[in-house]
Amino acid sequence: MAFQQLIAFAQQNKIDCFIFLARLYTMVSCVLFVVPFYGIDSQPVFYQRVLLSNALSCALRLHQRMPVVALNLEFLSRVLLEDSAHYIIYSLIFIASSSPVTLVVIPLFLLALFNISFFIQRNIGNAIGVALLNSLVSKVTSNSQSILRFIALNEVLLFPALIMMIFSGKGSMITPFIYYRFLTFRYCSQRNPYSRIVFQQLRIGAEQMIANPICPAFVRTIVQKAILTICRWAPPQVPTQPSSQAGAAR
Repeated sequence: MAFQQLIAFAQQNKIDCFIFLARLYTMVSCVLFVVPFYGIDSQPVFYQRVLLSNALSCALRLHQRMPVVALNLEFLSRVLLEDSAHYIIYSLIFIASSSPVTLVVIPLFLLALFNISFFIQRNIGNAIGVALLNSLVSKVTSNSQSILRFIALNEVLLFPALIMMIFSGKGSMITPFIYYRFLTFRYCSQRNPYSRIVFQQLRIGAEQMIANPICPAFVRTIVQKAILTICRWAPPQVPTQPSSQAGAAR
């Protein structure tokens, strides 16, 4: 009976199920990239597959949210407010990279895990009826805020990592500038406030560190200038629309 329910659900929700499979493939490709069962030479292949499958699932989700396409600036501005569009841009930034970066795939793995868990819980958990799977899904959904916060932190820390890669000869000069635009989109997200929360927490932590009397003066000066620069670069905040946690990353 459960199998028949799953078939009926898949027939009625073809796009949702295709997104589910694309996200599942993203997770599998992430694992095969980090743990190269097929050899070191396979890592660039699975790295690209992670980015492509993520872009595919996000494009389908974006199509669901904005099915009518218009060739004007108003439509483009609405598209750039969508989290799915942000992660399409994220994939495009790194798809042509000659040097795979583990930090790039971590948020994509967690986003896929996050959205798959909510999908199973809301739609097919009862039909599957597997206690262990339902337990794992509950663990993920109950820790959704921690997962989203960790994803946001990873995305922020990736920016200085990209800058350091330039000096090591493994990165492109253009990538940090494009990635900065991605970070501004995430900072202004109307459905996911965790990028703003992470920036605020990092600033508070840095200010507490330099307030310590044992902090060297030159470190205090560098940190203060860094905080001022980041605040100057930060886009103006926009009101966050109320949404469910499941929609926060989609």
